[in-house]
Amino acid sequence: DGQGTFTINGITGLNGDVVLLKSTDLGASNWLSIQTNTATAGVPFSFTVSQGADSLGLFRLKGR
Repeated sequence: DGQGTFTINGITGLNGDVVLLKSTDLGASNWLSIQTNTATAGVPFSFTVSQGADSLGLFRLKGR
């Protein structure tokens, strides 16, 4: 049914926002921002993502 979740974990070296972006095309210029977390340098952060009906997706993280 395509319903499920997965978690993306990481640690950043800088304080600030970490934005999770999604696209179905690696070369796309219009990645969609789907979540933002405030991160502290050296402290683990995580994003829990609902798969929803779209079973295809590429994800990347961006600091800002």
